[in-house]
Amino acid sequence: MNWEKILKGEMEEYAPNETDDSFTSMPNLAYITLPDYDESYYWISDDENSRATVAFDEENEVIIIPNFEVSLRVREKGMASQYLHEMIDDLHSNFGHYPVQAIDVDNHAIGFWKKMQNQGVIDGWTQGRTL
Repeated sequence: MNWEKILKGEMEEYAPNETDDSFTSMPNLAYITLPDYDESYYWISDDENSRATVAFDEENEVIIIPNFEVSLRVREKGMASQYLHEMIDDLHSNFGHYPVQAIDVDNHAIGFWKKMQNQGVIDGWTQGRTL
């Protein structure tokens, strides 16, 4: 699996410190700020064209996706849902079948997250940092 555990506040020590300008929101994972959860991780697809950060919210027993992005190399080719499915399959195989929520959703991505919820890929989403 492509999971690396991030110790809270120390992502810059664990995430690859390489800039990839084909990612507009997360060009360098080492500089991403995560929500304050005890268990935070980053994920990179096998072909390195998608990346995300996730956290487990123990209080609500839910997996949180604060950041998810597809590279400009494959954007607009209908690949985002495939990468999200791959990541969620990895999440469930590693952490169990907890509900999955996207948080801090940008305005331009609302349609995507609504579609993913309607298809049952995720359980919900919010534009805020909390559920």
